[in-house]
Amino acid sequence: MIELMEPLGDDSPMAGFLEGNPCGGIHHFCIVDGEFLKILECMQSKGIRVLGQP
Repeated sequence: MIELMEPLGDDSPMAGFLEGNPCGGIHHFCIVDGEFLKILECMQSKGIRVLGQP
């Protein structure tokens, strides 16, 4: 399931995130899977920027 979000107003956290990332992006993403590290490695190999550590 993917949840798409948009700012509810100019002072919302999402508005601030999009202002700092004018090309768009994903604020957060959750993966629940037994093979999480394999998925993470695959995402990074495709150039997807991952912040933080699992």
